[in-house]
Amino acid sequence: MFTILIAKLAILWLALTIVAFAVHIFTRDYISLSAGIGAGVTFAAFLMGYNSLLTQALVFAITTLVFAVSFIPAMIQKSNEKRMKEQVPTFELRGRTAQVTQAIDNMQAQGTVTLDGQTYTARASDGNLKPAGTTVTILDRDHHILIVR
Repeated sequence: MFTILIAKLAILWLALTIVAFAVHIFTRDYISLSAGIGAGVTFAAFLMGYNSLLTQALVFAITTLVFAVSFIPAMIQKSNEKRMKEQVPTFELRGRTAQVTQAIDNMQAQGTVTLDGQTYTARASDGNLKPAGTTVTILDRDHHILIVR
């Protein structure tokens, strides 16, 4: 009887992991992602022999909490930055000046500029190297890459 209960606990943790990840995939909810990671780690702990219900509950709670506190704010900030970059209309950027923060080199496909505290990927319209610290003028935008002169 006790082994049946333990087997059901393993299935419960595995099912919770799958359901939480599915919810995250469809809703992009970071709390469900945290719960999924917590359940997955708890399932792994169970497989390693930690069969005590108290131990499993603590592993789940601690893992979920640590992930939520340490990773979720960074993920939300990165998501917001990406969304903000995509929301700035091209006509509002055209003609503005920006500071090169990483040298723009089209041949190496690298380079960034900073404008209003936001960092953007940039490419030179003439193909010339633009060293860091240079002030450039924004000509256009190709998706998320600024074309500068």
